[in-house]
Amino acid sequence: MSGDDKYITKISNCYNVGNIKSSGNSNNAKTGGIVGGMSPGDTGVVEYCYNIGIINGKGSLLGSIIGYKWDGRVQNCYYSNKSSVKAIENEDDSENNVYGLDDASMSTSNFVDLLNHGEENIWKMGDNNYNYPVLEWQEDTKDILPNKQLTNITITRTPSKTEYIEGQTFDRERMQVTAHYNDETTAVVDNYTISPTRALQISDKSITVSYEENGITQTAEQEITVKAKSLDRIAIENEPTKKNYTEGDTLNTQGLTIRAYYNNGTNEVITNGFTCSPTTLNTVGTQKITVTYQNKTTTFNVTVIAKQEPKPEKLLKGDANGDGKVDFLDILAINKHRLGKTLLKGIYLEAANVNGDNVADFKDILQINKYRLGKISSL
Repeated sequence: MSGDDKYITKISNCYNVGNIKSSGNSNNAKTGGIVGGMSPGDTGVVEYCYNIGIINGKGSLLGSIIGYKWDGRVQNCYYSNKSSVKAIENEDDSENNVYGLDDASMSTSNFVDLLNHGEENIWKMGDNNYNYPVLEWQEDTKDILPNKQLTNITITRTPSKTEYIEGQTFDRERMQVTAHYNDETTAVVDNYTISPTRALQISDKSITVSYEENGITQTAEQEITVKAKSLDRIAIENEPTKKNYTEGDTLNTQGLTIRAYYNNGTNEVITNGFTCSPTTLNTVGTQKITVTYQNKTTTFNVTVIAKQEPKPEKLLKGDANGDGKVDFLDILAINKHRLGKTLLKGIYLEAANVNGDNVADFKDILQINKYRLGKISSL
């Protein structure tokens, strides 16, 4: 009826049936079913009007009756509550005599009486072509409604899955979306879009379904529940580079990675944040190493060989068996050598030759026995 008007005097007994969409990029674009905006200082009045059209667009100042109102008066105006916006963007309905009604209520003689406000010959009920009030002078109503337009969409069948684990994506299987039109017809549509399409997060409470037709976009919300993911198990992805150790060595985990498997069906490679036990390797042979990550464990094996004690360069004279003592065991070792049973070599043979004749024999046994019995003080 009027755009952003600074000098409205009076708009009375008017109605709108068409959907209105603002195409402006400015957040200050004012779009309303009856009036775009009433400016500061406006002393006009908007009364006894109704709107059944849908108001939408890019601007933030949208109203089913008036987009934005600074001054002026609005009274006894009505709008279809199928609209997603209230009567006046910056004021509550209770601040003005404006009311949102369902379509059934707006298709009754009682609604005609409200608009007539005690006067006669202003409004009357339309016919089968247009089942809403029209002005008394209107005789042909077949062209009142605009071309078929999308008014809203509903989710008429919920998807099979509404509970998710973070990291999963929305599954639209079984979901049915129905488009509703201003001629009261409906149609099931499938070329709708959903948002978000990314992996779901715990903060996601609903999925927005959008459907566009002939420049008009309508949305609906599908509620979902997203729970935190949890770790099911871990497995070795790559064993450490070093696999062979000597007894007493410290474990080297360089190259070790694990794969974590979650209850949402996802998995990832973990390169740090896990622990290994034991880290000091004292079990000769196959040593099992336990890897722990977020209270889940897995294992791998390493090989540990016995630690070899370094051999002395020289032994005590008489210490033929190399145990650091001169006693009867050394006599036995020399005797076995003398009899050809176990030959002494190297430093052991050198230690057995106590008399210096370069032979380990019975003479050396006698000398060691005298030392052992305290008959001589040194060898």
